[in-house]
Amino acid sequence: MNSRYTRTTLAALTASVLSVGALAACGDDSDDAKSTVTVTQSAPADNTSGSDSTAATTTSQSDGSGSSDHTDARTSAVDAAGALEAALDAKPGSYAVEVDEEDGRAWEITLVADGKGVEVTVDNATGEVTGEQSTDLDAEQREAPSVTAAEAVDAALAEKPGTLDSLDLDQDNGTIVWDATVIDGTREWDIVIDASSGDILRANQDD
Repeated sequence: MNSRYTRTTLAALTASVLSVGALAACGDDSDDAKSTVTVTQSAPADNTSGSDSTAATTTSQSDGSGSSDHTDARTSAVDAAGALEAALDAKPGSYAVEVDEEDGRAWEITLVADGKGVEVTVDNATGEVTGEQSTDLDAEQREAPSVTAAEAVDAALAEKPGTLDSLDLDQDNGTIVWDATVIDGTREWDIVIDASSGDILRANQDD
């Protein structure tokens, strides 16, 4: 009788232990599931990607807005002849040896006054002299040429109608010349003028 009771008791205890173990296992599985859900919810990776995309778009738009149109001698209100006149009026008794247009903002006219080089800046919109500074001269620029800068401008434009962009008193194979650049629409011409006779020595289209 006692043996049977003991076996019954042991069986009941064993069943209880197994039940508790099963419940514990279920509890562990439940905890694992909850943990997995928590990890999944705490990973909002898409937001970072979206922020990066927005930043990239903003950068792209900023880069595009920074561009500007190039303005040159073709849109200058004051042409080379007008800039020359203004510069020479500011320095009576001088003569010009260089004319350069600076990106639609101003003309830079190099004059020789009392044997010294002076670079005079002329506003391309108003024709006013806005500044001057000393500058070096080339050997061929230290003596006034027979053909003046204004006459060289006229000769260059008569050869190739357009807009004069630059003019420089230079030396070409021992001959003192005016080297002019004329813009004709989309074409650019290099025109060489004899500074003694005013003859056109050559007119070539630049590549």
